Amino acid sequence: MSQKEKGKTRKGWREKVLRHFTTLVLMLCAVFAFNAPLIASAEEVNISAEEIKASEEDTSVNEAASFTVSIPDGALVKGSSRQLKISPADAKVKSYASSNKAVIKVTTGGKITALKTGSANITVTLTSGQKKVLKLTVMADNSDMVVNRTVDGKKALWRFKDGKVCKDKGFSTDGRTWFYCENGLVSSKTGLYTGTVNKVKALWFYKVGRVMTGYTGGYRVNDTTVWFVQRGQVDKTLSGNFYAGGKTYRVKNGKVIKSVKGKVNAFYGQTFGISIGEEKKIESENVKITLTNQYQASKWVDGIVSINGDEHYFGLEYDENEGTFSVSYVEYIKEVSITCVKTAGSRFYLKVSKAAEVKKPFRVSGRETGRYVTKDFEYLESENLIIFLPKGMHFNGNVMVKLEEYVAAVENETGYKRKVVDSDSYYTRMCVQKSILGTDIFGGVDPDCKKVHVYIDVTEDESPECVASYKGDDYNYILIHEYDLDVNNEEYFFSTFIHEYTHYVHLTNHAGVSNIINEGYASYVEELVTSKFTGLTGDKLYQERFYGYLIKKGSVTAANAEKLFIADYRSSRNDAYRYGCYFVKYLNDTYGRKAFNSFLKKVTEELEKQQKTNSSIRSLSGEQVSKLVKTAFSENVFKGFAAWLNNHPEYTKETDY
Repeated sequence: MSQKEKGKTRKGWREKVLRHFTTLVLMLCAVFAFNAPLIASAEEVNISAEEIKASEEDTSVNEAASFTVSIPDGALVKGSSRQLKISPADAKVKSYASSNKAVIKVTTGGKITALKTGSANITVTLTSGQKKVLKLTVMADNSDMVVNRTVDGKKALWRFKDGKVCKDKGFSTDGRTWFYCENGLVSSKTGLYTGTVNKVKALWFYKVGRVMTGYTGGYRVNDTTVWFVQRGQVDKTLSGNFYAGGKTYRVKNGKVIKSVKGKVNAFYGQTFGISIGEEKKIESENVKITLTNQYQASKWVDGIVSINGDEHYFGLEYDENEGTFSVSYVEYIKEVSITCVKTAGSRFYLKVSKAAEVKKPFRVSGRETGRYVTKDFEYLESENLIIFLPKGMHFNGNVMVKLEEYVAAVENETGYKRKVVDSDSYYTRMCVQKSILGTDIFGGVDPDCKKVHVYIDVTEDESPECVASYKGDDYNYILIHEYDLDVNNEEYFFSTFIHEYTHYVHLTNHAGVSNIINEGYASYVEELVTSKFTGLTGDKLYQERFYGYLIKKGSVTAANAEKLFIADYRSSRNDAYRYGCYFVKYLNDTYGRKAFNSFLKKVTEELEKQQKTNSSIRSLSGEQVSKLVKTAFSENVFKGFAAWLNNHPEYTKETDY
């Protein structure tokens, strides 16, 4: 079923976007001004012990919490106890809980006791509902570990291995924090050392013995060498521009070449503010972001991302219900992904990341015996089709093989091949995907619409439909239901896809005619192809498969046939299918497919002729189409149809139902 109203809505989206993107003028770029190095020495790095401990916690839980949980340094071993420290001291604790009571038990007062080796999460919940999670490990007596113990009369953090003090240089842990150790003790030095931390071998930065796994910034070794540290590691292959701790670093092979105080640019994965008329550069000036205009009525913001000089368009779209802006792509941008994090006044805070890899098609065997179910949003792809699937879809491995057979059969019966018609805007495509599936997970899949896009509506709230246009001013797609994927059902042949694909080849080759012709043509071809695949003919075909398409006996006469056609059968939506199916069959059987296809071409030519003087015309009137029918076939074509119908009682029935 072709939904012209939805087609107009899609076109409205296109016109809105095109109005928005006017002549765009890029501002002059801010230039990096790198002066003498301003990197602080390691001793000036401002990270407290509390912050280091917080970096070892479960940040997914702790992000919004305003209190801290800590225990003294030193490994937990079987039988050892610790007292949890809550800061601030006046924080009111509701409960303590251990995720593995066989490993660590915790009392209502916050005392923890190690029972055996293993790991557990200790969750502290305040009366306000805030939570903190501390990950703890109970280590074996023969582990390589840092313990708080008195050795030879000296109480300190000692490195033990196999139950003895280990005097080798290297890294060891207490199960929460990693330490650099020398001569059996945690070092009091600050520096770099190559070793293994959390199973990663690297050149690690440590401060006063603690490995700074949460630190990113510069570390000065001497007057000439400053290394760039990322999450505690020095990567000697790292090059580019990086921002951390209020400074912008230009790095080559892990060494800082120059730096400047203050954030002077934007970087991948980091939030930056930008206003209308402003430009931001990202990653060595290869990427630029510009916001050029905002529209008062819609609040829509025009945006440009320039990648190596190639400009691509996006928009910031305002959601009145949520009161927030989100990024909408006007065209597919394969290199980057843009997110609107928040807004403040006239300033927009964006984050630009390298685009994720485009989702790959779901692989199936191509055999009827293969049975599959989607556990996530997936898509199936064949030579001509892409079917976008929600979660929980069941289908056989030969579903695309069968649908491709239907495609070939429809094209054979109509004499038309599908035309590749680019839709006007990537934005429209994504709007349709989000509307039907509720997700944009398929962004970047066939962005130029080289194949027929088919969607599955599992709610069945929508009737199956085809939205298509030979001019490409709509997004061309098909919507069917889940059961239409059941292509091996021997008891019932699901023909909805055949009907909708007939619309697709018709409406991408020619303009739509009228409801009667459009639906009648799709119904007529649906009958032909169904007969081919089921082997049903005559009364069995019509009574078992297409009873609903039969016309009420005596409802079409020589006196009213043309009037019903001109009125487009307004009395009942279903009557348009019934009249149309057999009117199109009559025209093809009587005058031949070539004459019928020539008629469709003449309708398109007449519509385009009228649009030259009035661009707002979207379709011809019933009177105009009726005149074209009589010109193309016969002056008495409608009377002939009534007589033909009365001579074929197999196409009629006694009731309207």
